[in-house]
Amino acid sequence: EREARDTFKESTVFIMSDLLLPSTFGSVVLNRTERGNPAEGIEYKSDNSLDYKSLLPAQCVVKLAYAPINPSDINVLEGTYIRRPPALPATAGMEGSGVIAFLPENSNTECVDQYGSKLTVGDHVVGSPWNWGSWAEYAIVETNHLRIIPKSIDLKTGAMMCVNPPTAYGLLESAKEGDWVIQNAANSGMGQAIIQIAKARGIRTVNIVRREGLEQDLLDIGADIVVVYSGDNDFIEAAENVKEQTGGAKIRLAINAVCGRSGELLAKCLAPGGVHLTYGVMSQRPMTVSGGQLLFKDITYKGWHLGKFQAQKEKFKDMWTWLIDTVDKGKVTTSVIDTIYNLNQAKEAVKHAHSSNRTGKVLFRCDKT
Repeated sequence: EREARDTFKESTVFIMSDLLLPSTFGSVVLNRTERGNPAEGIEYKSDNSLDYKSLLPAQCVVKLAYAPINPSDINVLEGTYIRRPPALPATAGMEGSGVIAFLPENSNTECVDQYGSKLTVGDHVVGSPWNWGSWAEYAIVETNHLRIIPKSIDLKTGAMMCVNPPTAYGLLESAKEGDWVIQNAANSGMGQAIIQIAKARGIRTVNIVRREGLEQDLLDIGADIVVVYSGDNDFIEAAENVKEQTGGAKIRLAINAVCGRSGELLAKCLAPGGVHLTYGVMSQRPMTVSGGQLLFKDITYKGWHLGKFQAQKEKFKDMWTWLIDTVDKGKVTTSVIDTIYNLNQAKEAVKHAHSSNRTGKVLFRCDKT
């Protein structure tokens, strides 16, 4: 069946002896990139060698639980992302959760996570983005690329905490309580994260979606206003709709994941002196920057990438502490899950994640059982 079981058997991962570790494990391997057909260059490989006896003092073995398929993963498979594996073949996946399965002997003083917390076998962890291949049953990981999460946060939720929520927090950094923010692609996993984190911080959101029928779901998670704009026609009517529903409020921040005419709509809705942040180009269409917007409204256009935020180490650590607390209290949830696949269904899973007819995030369940 297409959907894998969604219960990770934690009891199988409290490994106290290297005799219980497997000698081989399965993973999704990227052999070549192909633009427009991200599933073409991947395969499931069942006989990767788990060479845990050669671990360095600051490495560990993680038994993976869940790993999402993010748009950035699709871009990596197509060879269009800013970050790429140093060489191919390589294990795919840039986000995931798991459990510490093995630590090398005589390394207790060095086995700490990214924020200095001591790691022990059985700890629940998530991986810092871009540093490990998460579409696998096991991974050998530098311990300072991991972050411990409380066991009160389930591993499916943890698997989706390292990319979308921090990105949403960073994109909203300049907004203050009571401000209005406008975004497109509001029904995406990223858009939902923006809605929830804005709500938790007292920021009001205008949310642009491409089709009707999505409004109530977004209102239920905290959206203030939802406006439908397909991106295929003139955006003046949609801009007037935004103005009417906000009561003419000044919108000083636009968050753009789409570009094309949808990105132009966001600029139209901005108040003088507003900032237009772009973090994605989902439409793969150019966006016209109006001379009038620059001359008479003094709008600032910027690009935004999570890596820039993550490089601000203290600020990012403060964000992570806030996020753990907020997720643990149920004030912010991660993306709705559409389907969970086994790793050996990788091609089908990637095709599904790349399609436009899904209703949430596509995940891998990484263990065999």
